[in-house]
Amino acid sequence: MEQKVTIQMISNAARTSWQAIFPFSALVVLLLFAYATEHQAQIRDPQMTKLSGVVIDDHCAGLGRVEITAKKNGKIIARAKTEVDGKYELDLMPGVYSLEFKLFPFIPFEVPRYVVPIGAKFWKLDVCLECEDCGERLYLPGT
Repeated sequence: MEQKVTIQMISNAARTSWQAIFPFSALVVLLLFAYATEHQAQIRDPQMTKLSGVVIDDHCAGLGRVEITAKKNGKIIARAKTEVDGKYELDLMPGVYSLEFKLFPFIPFEVPRYVVPIGAKFWKLDVCLECEDCGERLYLPGT
């Protein structure tokens, strides 16, 4: 009878330790998978083209936080935001895209048919956003 109790206690202890370890090991596996997936996405496909450029306003100042959307057949393929100085980068496969550049209060700029050629590694597109009524919307101290 004593041996059964000892075996049962060891079995319960093993189960308890497994239950304590399982959530931790599952978390480690999940983190490793996320890390591998992220780094896999950073490896560029040899057919990819890096579309880059600068988005400026009508006074030639770089615009940060401009939302850039690349669509193919109406489906969003890639998104990006410009850096503080207006620079951006998008990785796109060769094909025909619709590109949109948006930042309030500027007028959205759309390129309805932008061709990314086969074999191009780097392609450049600079954009100037216009603001019809920025003067009315912006408060300038001392004016």
